[in-house]
Amino acid sequence: MNCLICNETLTEANASDEHIILNSLGGHLHSKALLCKKCNNKFGKEADAALADTLKFAASQLDVKRYRGENQVIQTSEKEKYDLAPGCKPVLKKPEARVEKLPDGKMQIEMSARSTQEARKILKSLQKQYPMIDVDEAMQHAQKKQSFIGTPVKMNLAFEGEKIFPSIVKTAVEFYLLRGGEREEIKSLIPYLLGEEKRKVCWYFYPEKPVFSFEKKEICHAICVVGDAEQRKLYGYVDLFGILQCLVLLNDCYSGKNYMESYVYDVNEGKEINKTPAIRLERDEIQKIVRGTEISWVEGLLRQTRLFHEKAGEIVKERILDGMWQRIMDQSLGKYPEGVLITEEMLGEVLAEMEKEMIPWYVSRICGTDL
Repeated sequence: MNCLICNETLTEANASDEHIILNSLGGHLHSKALLCKKCNNKFGKEADAALADTLKFAASQLDVKRYRGENQVIQTSEKEKYDLAPGCKPVLKKPEARVEKLPDGKMQIEMSARSTQEARKILKSLQKQYPMIDVDEAMQHAQKKQSFIGTPVKMNLAFEGEKIFPSIVKTAVEFYLLRGGEREEIKSLIPYLLGEEKRKVCWYFYPEKPVFSFEKKEICHAICVVGDAEQRKLYGYVDLFGILQCLVLLNDCYSGKNYMESYVYDVNEGKEINKTPAIRLERDEIQKIVRGTEISWVEGLLRQTRLFHEKAGEIVKERILDGMWQRIMDQSLGKYPEGVLITEEMLGEVLAEMEKEMIPWYVSRICGTDL
C-alpha cells in the first residue's frame, strides 16, 4: 500500500484515515490505504470545503449520520426569525425578552430563549437593570414550549461552481484505487488534485436515462468507475444526494483491462445498498461533457434539487410523526407497567397527549401559521 500522491509506503504510523465521500456529507466509505498523513494535510482542503458548503443544506435537512462530528445549523435569510437545526428543526436566531412593570409593582417577564442556560444568562443581565428580579424564582416558572412553523422559511444556498470539481475528482480517484485500480492510470491527475495545474476533467452530468435508479425514499451517494479497454478511456460518475451528479475523465489513454466498480450508500437508512449502474459513454461524448460547453446541466441540477426537497420533505415529515407518536406513548402509557390491560382512562390520556402533540402541528401546516 502506497500513498497515491507521494507513493510513500503506508504504515500504521503514517497512514491517514481518508473519507472517500466527505464525512460532513454523511460519507461512510473510508480507507487507510490511500494517503499518508503529510499528503492528506495539503490535499484538496479548499475544494472539500467548497463541496461541503454547497451541500450542507442537504446534509443538515436529512440530519445525516456522520462517521464523526455533528451536522451544522443552517443560517436562513436575515429577515427570518428562525435558523434551521439538523432535521429541519427551527431554532431562534437570537433570544427575545420583554419586561413590563405591573400596577401592583411586580415585574412581568416575557422571554424566549434557546436553552435554560441562555435564559438564566439573560435574566442575570436584566437583574442589573431591575434588581427586584429573582432569577431562581423566575427560572422555576419558566416553561419549555414546542412550537411549529407553518410559514415558509427562506435560506440562502451556496453554489461554489467549479471549485468543487477537484473534490469530486478526488472521490472518483480514491474509489478507483480502493477497488483495485492502478496508480499508474491516474498519476497524471495528481498535479490537478494538488492545485498545481488546471484541466478540464470534470463537469456536471444529468443524462436523460439516470445512471442509477432510486426508489421514492432512497436518497443516496453513488460512485461508478468504468475502464473501457477498447476506447482506452477511464471515467467515473459521482452522485451526491441525487443533487450533484458529475462525470470525471480519469484517463484518456487508459491501458488497463475492462473495469467497472460501483458503490451506493443510502444516507437516509445509513447503509450500503445494491444498485446496477447503466452507463456506457463514447469517447467523443465524454470529451464533450467534461469540456463544459453544454448548458443543459442547469436544468438537470434544478430538477434534481427539487426532487431532493420532495423526497427529504416526506422523510422529515415521517420522522416528525414518528417522534410525536413515541412521545405520546411515553407520556401516556409509559408510566404504566408493561403488559397491563389498557383502560378507558388510559385511552383518555393517550387522546389528551395526541391533542397536545399533533393538533398544533396539523393546524400549522394547514393554515400556514406559526403555533
